[in-house]
Amino acid sequence: MQLSGQQLDKFLAIYKAKFGIELDRQQAYEQAVKLASLFELIYRPMSVANFEKVKKRQQELNNNN
Repeated sequence: MQLSGQQLDKFLAIYKAKFGIELDRQQAYEQAVKLASLFELIYRPMSVANFEKVKKRQQELNNNN
């Protein structure tokens, strides 16, 4: 995975704002790549059919309460 300099700068700014820690560019790059890899592993787009199933299940649960 490649990050542009602009993306890395943005990550550095967000990290410092959130955690109050300044990372060097190598540390920031490693952390950003790990975070992006995690998102790639856990994020899966939902099909329309699956979305409809979820909506139906939510309605059923709400009707039972």
